[in-house]
Amino acid sequence: MVNRQQMILLQLSTAKGPVTSDQLAQVLECSSRTIKTEMPAVAKILEKNGARLISKRNQGYSVEVQDEEAYRSLYELLSLKAVNLTLANSNDDSRLLYLARKLVASARGVKAEELAEELYLSRSALREPLRRACTFCESFHLKTRYAAGQGIRVTGQEHLIRIAMTELFELHFHKVRLDATDEEYAQWIGCEYEERQNIRHTFLKVLRESGYSLRDSVTQRIAMYLVIARNRTRAGLFVDLPPSWMQELHPTPVYAVARTIYTTLAAQFDGYRMNTAETAFLAIYILSNMDVDLTRDLRATAPFLYEDCCAAAGQMLQQVYHETGIDFAAQPDAVPILRQLALPLLAGARYGMDGYQHFDYSYEKEFLKSPLCVQCARMMAAALTETTGCRVSQTDISILSCYVCALLNQVKYDIKPLRILTTHFIGTQFARMQAKDLQKRYPDLIESVTGMELYEIRGTDPQDYDVVLVGNGSAGQGLFGYNYSYPASMLLMTQQGRDYNRIYNDVLINAYQLPQLMQQPGQLRVIQDFHFLSPEQFFQFICLRHAKDETARNLMETNLVQQEAQYSLAKNECVVVFGPAGTCRHECMELYVLHKKSQWNAEKVKYILFVCMECADSLQKVKALETVLSELTKNEEEIEQFAQNPAETFRRLLRQSLQTA
Repeated sequence: MVNRQQMILLQLSTAKGPVTSDQLAQVLECSSRTIKTEMPAVAKILEKNGARLISKRNQGYSVEVQDEEAYRSLYELLSLKAVNLTLANSNDDSRLLYLARKLVASARGVKAEELAEELYLSRSALREPLRRACTFCESFHLKTRYAAGQGIRVTGQEHLIRIAMTELFELHFHKVRLDATDEEYAQWIGCEYEERQNIRHTFLKVLRESGYSLRDSVTQRIAMYLVIARNRTRAGLFVDLPPSWMQELHPTPVYAVARTIYTTLAAQFDGYRMNTAETAFLAIYILSNMDVDLTRDLRATAPFLYEDCCAAAGQMLQQVYHETGIDFAAQPDAVPILRQLALPLLAGARYGMDGYQHFDYSYEKEFLKSPLCVQCARMMAAALTETTGCRVSQTDISILSCYVCALLNQVKYDIKPLRILTTHFIGTQFARMQAKDLQKRYPDLIESVTGMELYEIRGTDPQDYDVVLVGNGSAGQGLFGYNYSYPASMLLMTQQGRDYNRIYNDVLINAYQLPQLMQQPGQLRVIQDFHFLSPEQFFQFICLRHAKDETARNLMETNLVQQEAQYSLAKNECVVVFGPAGTCRHECMELYVLHKKSQWNAEKVKYILFVCMECADSLQKVKALETVLSELTKNEEEIEQFAQNPAETFRRLLRQSLQTA
């Protein structure tokens, strides 16, 4: 089953009625003629899975289910694939998968004209997806070569080919049933569903008992690797590692875990009596995917990498401090956590497993949506690459960004507890009782509660109290019967405290000292109708506009070009550009609204946010800035609001980040 057929089946299986070829063509970004060409193959797939394809003139295609149980297996496969980027995105990623599988699995080479015919593409249209597929293979330290008469052939070490095949399985959910996307690739992932589940559970049991832990998506990959490894060794294709690698790994507890995995599998399944090199590589695979666990002895896990991990963590934190002035090293557990994060990165570099492309799930990409965290992450990555030569992947950037986000989450904003006046239509005693109940819930936010009649508030000094909780009136008719300027909220807790969250959002949030975290009015600027030519042109413009002097301008431009080449912060039609600390004349945050949508490398953008931070001495201000930038780049409506009123939008987004649902 090729990807296009899967996509057609997915559309048919989820449609509420018949779907025309034109509608399918629009979704799949191809011609209706291509859809009609695929339909005979789609019909055969349905016949094998308890259903048949119905085609009615002027109505379209639909599915008639004849065997519920048989069709359910197909539907589960399609449903799981629906959550993956291949079907959630355009055909680009589908083509990448298809082409890369062909290249990695073929021992004889693949001809471009054959690929073009299979994908219904012209040779010129094939050029870019084929380039991407070759780049994918090369990210695994494999080589792509062209030979006359044979086409393109991928060559490389056996263990790297296996890892590429594992990643190309793409959906590593353990419930996915294997499908013959391509015969040559399918032979290496072939395994009965029941047996594959048992292999996975056996591996996981050994891993849990070992005390080592890996994130869920990694255990799913390793379970698939174990299937591929068995199929490849059965075919006489064995891992061959340098003796020095095996010697240094053999005494480690990770090697012992790998040996136990294969020994346990061999007792239950055929094909798992693996040699030392096979066992050592499984240990490498585990080591290069270790998650963070501060209870784990880092030195005992990889004694030959311990000193390097300590040095790398220090260098990464120093790089961030040098470029931004942000001192994360002072945060609790920041150093030991980063040492643990450095372990898989350095293990990958040591054994040639670094920097390869991943098909990450959407939840694994969430931390790529926090511009400031990603900015710090790519500084760390640059330091690691410069000092160790380690290649860093997008997945590694996401993990480092998660680390920065976690450190910022530990930062607490200053609080000045509120002095509350409270009233009640039955009497002040009831007002005090209700307010004391509220104080128990938010003790850090409330300094004092004073009961008072509504009329008495007229005699108070506004400097003596911060908030009024009103026990009479209604939100729709105004909280006060008199003209008071106090921030106020309704306090009528007749429904056992359901008003708590509303009162917190309305007024108690004022206890947080947010004004001191705000950008100054002159630092927030909006430039409308900006004419954009290229990222390089924008870098030159911004350096001329903001750099302190010529030396700072050259440094700033070089830095911006290098960062953009490493990883772009262009997302959701908005790109964020950070000016290096110490090079700009003033702290600022500028929004450039482009004259028209323009190409920023691989992304179309409508907005450019330029940020120069000089607030690094305050982690609270850094956290506030990260919060606002994340919201602006996720939601175009917020950017438009920022364009109309930058200061108010900044304040509102910061306040909303503290509110409860």
